Amino acid sequence: MMSRLHLLCLLLSLFALNQPSHATILTVSNNPLIPAQYTTFDAAYLASRAGDTLLFSVSQDIYSGSQVITKRLVLMGPGLDPNPPVIGQFSQRLKATVGITLDSNSFGSASGTQIIGLYLWDETYFRGFLRNITITDSDVGRALDMRFGSCRNFLIKNCRVNSIRLAGGTYSSNVLITNNIVIGGINGARSRDLISNNLFIPGGGISDANNCNIINNIFIGGSMSGATNCTFNNNIYFGTSTNPLPYGTNVGANNLNQDPQFVGALSTTTNFDVNSDYRLQNSSPGRNAGTDGTNIGPTGGLYPWYHQLSNDGQLPYVEMVNILNPSVAPGGTLQVRVKAQKGR
Repeated sequence: MMSRLHLLCLLLSLFALNQPSHATILTVSNNPLIPAQYTTFDAAYLASRAGDTLLFSVSQDIYSGSQVITKRLVLMGPGLDPNPPVIGQFSQRLKATVGITLDSNSFGSASGTQIIGLYLWDETYFRGFLRNITITDSDVGRALDMRFGSCRNFLIKNCRVNSIRLAGGTYSSNVLITNNIVIGGINGARSRDLISNNLFIPGGGISDANNCNIINNIFIGGSMSGATNCTFNNNIYFGTSTNPLPYGTNVGANNLNQDPQFVGALSTTTNFDVNSDYRLQNSSPGRNAGTDGTNIGPTGGLYPWYHQLSNDGQLPYVEMVNILNPSVAPGGTLQVRVKAQKGR
């Protein structure tokens, strides 16, 4: 019978095909049903070198309170809403939950780090001189906070985000926030920042934004009253407290005050529901209406979401294992059929 360890090795071999040959993949699991090289985030971090990947398994437990990262790493979990095979008693969707701070100090720099498919349950801080950070396919439970660092060239995409706090231009710039679901809000965007193709659920909005570009987003409820000298192009807003767009000292065109017409979610919804379908109906005014000719909202733009705006992540996983000949004579061959889902 194929063991869980063999299944894990299969996953790792599939994942390793897409990794640089010089990098090392370190597996981390505090789930006793899923074996790994390390059982704690701290132990795996201490064993890692710049460029390595830390691969976290799903778990009911948090991996760390707040691990400080001062080296370039790939931190990868199972996805925003992972759908792994049932393992023992865990039939519900589990995540890999971590708390981290990215820093640049005398010990090193986390510049170049990628955060993929993790649940960032607490405040995630960015400190020091940080460049080229990517956060994707992740669930940001509280906030991405850049107010205490010098942050440049950040990409935040395909995430479910409570809030993002930028440093207000002096210390952060070239931040691309695209194709996310924003439940809280975005604060402090400036001239070199771009807010594009996001879905703002009630309670989510824009504040303390100045001279930045805000394009191809969908705003449901909430407020955008904190923007000055910004450019609003090709956004849909519905039931918001800020009408019309643009307002005040802001400029822009082709903004629509209309129901976006989601496939399986009400446009008057007050809370995000992972089981609802926020894709656009064929009759939606947002279909192919963005500045680039793609959809307005998360299903358009550079990094479109399609599958109900949930995400199984970039990590391949085994869906089914069938033992074809359960009785095997000594020295015989065990025949196994494996069905797997490749990562994106």
